[in-house]
Amino acid sequence: EYFNYEYVNNGNNILFVGGTSFLKGIDRLLKTYNEIYKINKNIKIIIVGNTDLNYLQQLIKKNKYLFKLSDLDVRGFLETKDILKAYDESFCMVHPSYIDNSPNSICEAQIAGMPVIASSVGGVGSLITNGSTGILFNSEHELSQKILELFSNTKLRNQISEMSKKIARKRHDPTDILKKTMAMYEQIKQN
Repeated sequence: EYFNYEYVNNGNNILFVGGTSFLKGIDRLLKTYNEIYKINKNIKIIIVGNTDLNYLQQLIKKNKYLFKLSDLDVRGFLETKDILKAYDESFCMVHPSYIDNSPNSICEAQIAGMPVIASSVGGVGSLITNGSTGILFNSEHELSQKILELFSNTKLRNQISEMSKKIARKRHDPTDILKKTMAMYEQIKQN
């Protein structure tokens, strides 16, 4: 379905696909969002995935953030068609994970042409060439700067969208993956 979708790049939201998983970086995202909220209250976060609203409320209260839980668009688990709808409403996907190898959410976003900003951890750097097929960051301050830069720079969003889509659709081509997998099995079978 991601191969048949064309990203339109016209939303004002940040998409986060990680629910309230600590390892996926929800705390980093909220800290960053508080900085963004000070500058631009029109940028919102769409949170997708297994989400504990009480945990979100505790993080907001504990850290005395300026925004409220009602300022977040929490959608929970979604089917693919609803994730693609969230893409339409967003200008980027943020993946502030503390640890990750090859996250499907990044691969799917890139196939669709959704610009991705991700932490430079684990195997994420093998999926994103910084500034070309996405944006990598190392700190919350850098993340807020990168989000605001991408929000205000339509040309950069379009460039990342086109380049990431081109490379991801080739990298994740189902026909090519099937051929390579079958070739490996044949090689094992012969040995």
